[in-house]
Amino acid sequence: MIKVIYVIVAIMIVIGSAVSSIPYFTKDTIETIIVKKQKELSSHGIDFKVVSNTGYFNSKREMIVNFTDVRKFLEYFENRLEIDKSLLTTLTQDEKSFEQISLKGILKNTNTLPHKIESFLSIDNLPENLQKQISNNKILEKLMNSLSLQLNFSIFGIVNYINLNGIVISNKTISDPVKIEFLNDSLIVNGEVIK
Repeated sequence: MIKVIYVIVAIMIVIGSAVSSIPYFTKDTIETIIVKKQKELSSHGIDFKVVSNTGYFNSKREMIVNFTDVRKFLEYFENRLEIDKSLLTTLTQDEKSFEQISLKGILKNTNTLPHKIESFLSIDNLPENLQKQISNNKILEKLMNSLSLQLNFSIFGIVNYINLNGIVISNKTISDPVKIEFLNDSLIVNGEVIK
């Protein structure tokens, strides 16, 4: 009888150890994906840094995004965005100013039963001369002042959901280029007005 109890206790310890180590392996897998994405984005003129990482069962990473090369950035998004040329001209007219734009945000995920990584971004820094250029375009000014971007990724780093100021772009349309245009004092993304 005592041997049976020892066996049961040993099995419980093994199962407990295995279950409690799942977050460690999940967190390590996600860290590997983040490093891979950092390298990919870096080659396209986007500097993505994780500045803090907290949590064991639920991870929360604070991040900063900067732009290092306007040309590489535009090339990267050329096939992914159909964007109004006046917007691109306004944002990239002064390369030095564009490269001073920074975004901040967080990445959140659960490490026990991972199925997605949530990302929330907003503007952290907008250079003064770019703010002046944007203030001449009321639609763009409104968008920049209220920018709220949410991206959800699979645990393999594939984007499957984008929410821009309340307009949802699901995985059905992500594979198609995102169309951004200005019309009648409104910003329109994939045919929907951004408020």
